[in-house]
Amino acid sequence: MTPFDDFVRDADAVLIVGLTKAGALTEGTDRLSRLVKSGCHVRLAVLDKTTPSLYELVAPATTHTAARFKGDYDRFEETIKTIRVGLSGEENQRLEVRAYPFAPTAGVILVYRGRSASAQVYFYPYRTDPAERPTFELNDGEGSEWLSFFREKYELLWRNVTETSPDPSL
Repeated sequence: MTPFDDFVRDADAVLIVGLTKAGALTEGTDRLSRLVKSGCHVRLAVLDKTTPSLYELVAPATTHTAARFKGDYDRFEETIKTIRVGLSGEENQRLEVRAYPFAPTAGVILVYRGRSASAQVYFYPYRTDPAERPTFELNDGEGSEWLSFFREKYELLWRNVTETSPDPSL
């Protein structure tokens, strides 16, 4: 798998869908801040924290507990707030956060560069160590049918999830 920073380098737009994105994405505020400041439009979709039953539902399917999901979401929230303070008004418009009220079966990072796209897809298998999750990368020209499938499904998810995150400051 291509490391995140390399995968999104020179992207025009990135759509990231995951549970809380508290892991790799929020390891320090520089990673996401640099991406937005480069001119990239970044969209993040995460679990809706206003639906606490989601944590209880998702936890058994992973190696996490409901309490850990809440802690991860709190860390994600603080990271986004910290990043926003360092962005200009225009840059803040290029960082969108939305929440979805259901348990996902997979996460995705979709990257757009002009007319081309690529994706990293990672499944949330039941009770499996995150290091052993089925994960794959798709690029234009190789696996383009699957790339089109994941683009279509995750763009549809984006259009249909809550317009703003539970916390308007995000």
